[in-house]
Amino acid sequence: MILFRRQQVVNDCKQFEQAQEFINQKKYFLAVKLLTDCYTRQRNFRTNYLLFQALTKNKQYQAAWSLAQDYLPTYISDDDLLQELFVAMGHAGQYIAMHKLYRQLKPYMTPQEIELFLVIINDWENKADRQFIRKIMLETAGIELLTPISQRSLLKKIYCLPLKYFLRISQEVLPAAKVHPLIKNDLLDTLRQLKVKQSMEFLFIDGQNYRICPQQLADYRHSQIKQQLFQLLSDQTDQQLISVQQAEISLKLQLLYPFAEQLVKANQYWLTALLTGKTVGLTEKEGKLIVNLTQLLKQWST
Repeated sequence: MILFRRQQVVNDCKQFEQAQEFINQKKYFLAVKLLTDCYTRQRNFRTNYLLFQALTKNKQYQAAWSLAQDYLPTYISDDDLLQELFVAMGHAGQYIAMHKLYRQLKPYMTPQEIELFLVIINDWENKADRQFIRKIMLETAGIELLTPISQRSLLKKIYCLPLKYFLRISQEVLPAAKVHPLIKNDLLDTLRQLKVKQSMEFLFIDGQNYRICPQQLADYRHSQIKQQLFQLLSDQTDQQLISVQQAEISLKLQLLYPFAEQLVKANQYWLTALLTGKTVGLTEKEGKLIVNLTQLLKQWST
């Protein structure tokens, strides 16, 4: 076994050197193929970065951005690497992801870095495909006519729009009655991460309209009510079952975003209701909410 591992290391080194030669020879497709094989067997930043370079040179920008996320802390720790990352993201049309990353890093940047990366983002947004923008804006105008699956597909395209168009669409979608709540919640959470201060109208699943300031919202992934409900599962021993139940709870709490903390109680009645749909021990209003959650999840999966 030890001899096999040593031979594997030797082979990996040879493949790595061969991949570097392919890049120097501008045979980027071959370099990508070879480095993907290396990276599948042994993940490290050295291979990740060379594969990232090969992918960008081969114009596989979306794949390069996805790959970089495996070592994102390393990429963002160096200005040169971060600029390379932003180039890949710009080519891939990941404008909203660029803004999110920029806002995440901004508190730790120098004034010069803040200006530099904002200019980079603005330059890429100015290069955005105007025909693509018009197409997505038109598709979004009819989003309420689409099935939840088609709405999900459209949402991915919406995230490839420059920020000003994304904000405009968000303002139109959040109060829409026939857009699935998980679509609206995803947009709302992204607006939170973008630290948007502007108050927006939001139609909740109770049929009521609210004015929401995204910047003031909490991250639903780490909500206190979620942790309390998870704690009620701790007596079980079947870890696989617990994982399934945690996923079910998380999804239904996401449907209640951003009001889950006010609506849900950390007790056995609510736990049972979220997992089974049974409303024993809940008020009539709470019971209707559970029925609504169950129906919305069925719509999401069909």
